Amino acid sequence: MPSVLVCGESPTVRMMMRRTLAAIPAITKVGVVSSGEELISRWSQLKVDIVLLGTGLSGIGPKRTIELLLAMDPAVTVLAIAHQDMPEELRQAITAGAHGYVSSDASRQELAGALAHGAAMAEIHSRGITESGVLLSEIDLPKADDVVALSPRELQVLTGMGQGASNKEIGADLDLAADTVKTHVGRILRKLGARDRAHAVAVAYRRGIIR
Repeated sequence: MPSVLVCGESPTVRMMMRRTLAAIPAITKVGVVSSGEELISRWSQLKVDIVLLGTGLSGIGPKRTIELLLAMDPAVTVLAIAHQDMPEELRQAITAGAHGYVSSDASRQELAGALAHGAAMAEIHSRGITESGVLLSEIDLPKADDVVALSPRELQVLTGMGQGASNKEIGADLDLAADTVKTHVGRILRKLGARDRAHAVAVAYRRGIIR
């Protein structure tokens, strides 16, 4: 398993993430920093395999932090810490170069699954992982000239997915049954060539389908 660093302003999220990571025996090292500035200035000492980066960072912000970090160390894997109420920040992190994301309240099992896929650096940039944290690759994305014809209703459902809403929540908002939303989600995944909901959202952000 890899060494991991949590970068986030919220002491609660940092503590929760660190505690959860510390309970995964195979992780070699767990560190924390509270800002992008600290991460960049101390990277030579902090250097780890995977950085879990909060999307709510102030100061230079998550986008610039990711850009600077990857410019210094292209081999590091960056997973954004996603909050359901911050879809725009997640989109910016992904477009800045984040390889995927994990939920801010991810369970030990979810984090372990994400980090296990991050352990083999050769695979990190060419494979995807589960809905709890998606690693992105240009190989996985539809070609730029592929036409994705989503219906207006599918776009509404996809927007809800991008906001982190469940099928039930999307259905309540659109006055649709949860099973109907599930059908729309299946069609969206097929049209975007996505493996799961999180991958579909990431592809949609990358291609500008949702913003």
